[in-house]
Amino acid sequence: MQKHHPLPSLQKRAHTMLQFQWLKDSKPLIRKAVKERVAAMSETDKQTEADVLFSYLEDLEQVRNSKKILLYHPMTDEIDVMKAVRKWAETKEIYLPAIEGDDIVIRQYKSEQDLKIGKYGILEPVGAVLDNPEEINLVIVPGRAFDIRGYRLGRGQGYYDRLLPKMRAIKIGVCFDCQYIFRVPAEEHDIPMDYVVCRKLIEK
Repeated sequence: MQKHHPLPSLQKRAHTMLQFQWLKDSKPLIRKAVKERVAAMSETDKQTEADVLFSYLEDLEQVRNSKKILLYHPMTDEIDVMKAVRKWAETKEIYLPAIEGDDIVIRQYKSEQDLKIGKYGILEPVGAVLDNPEEINLVIVPGRAFDIRGYRLGRGQGYYDRLLPKMRAIKIGVCFDCQYIFRVPAEEHDIPMDYVVCRKLIEK
């Protein structure tokens, strides 16, 4: 029987130790610094890290046991999870976010032909809306940065901040190594990920 490795612990020391003071005003500085680091990555390096994460996630019990999974269509500076979207859609119900007004709505993904360009130029599904976010078993979450406690720093629009409180799903943040930092500013209403996955945590 194939051995399934446990998810990386959030208590492991971050490999990318960007040191920032815990201040709300530091969020723009963190976003800028991490954005520059991702921009400096080659497309080959981005794909390598994405492939490592895909192989790891595929083998997780949390993924294998989930019937309804929310992923995302990546922007150029996010981990590309489309390989997972396409493959998992063969055996599971896969959903992607679509932006409507100031909020995310969850729409089912069927195929590449069912995608259209939405807000911010991101491809979004045109499938049926899932009205009850609590039906999702697992959500794979992108972010500008994640820290060793599982807290996430987004792009500043608050879409996931408004969506995640409505969900009971297991939350897995995925990122490039350079997006995994020591500390991001977190407030009482912020919801941490259950797990954060990046290549260096997997390979440690």
